[in-house]
Amino acid sequence: MDGTLIPVRDRSVAASSRNYRLSANVQVIVDTDTRLVIAAARPVPGTTADEVRARVEHVIGRMKNYKMLRDCRQRGDGLHHAVQAVAHMYNLALAS
Repeated sequence: MDGTLIPVRDRSVAASSRNYRLSANVQVIVDTDTRLVIAAARPVPGTTADEVRARVEHVIGRMKNYKMLRDCRQRGDGLHHAVQAVAHMYNLALAS
């Protein structure tokens, strides 16, 4: 399990951070053997402490390659749904 900051524009799910003007922290659970994304938690504003693991960091880095997560313009629960959609697409790409 690890977390990442995703730049967002919706102030209701965001907080200012060092890396981006506004960002939300999203926690992701990854199976380290298969590297499949198992779950993505609802975003919380700002940064929180999380465990750091190399494989999870690599998966999150690959997920952020999707344009949808580079600068998320979704509002409210849209960010949560976007992360889940990208996780599903990532799993499909990994399985094929």
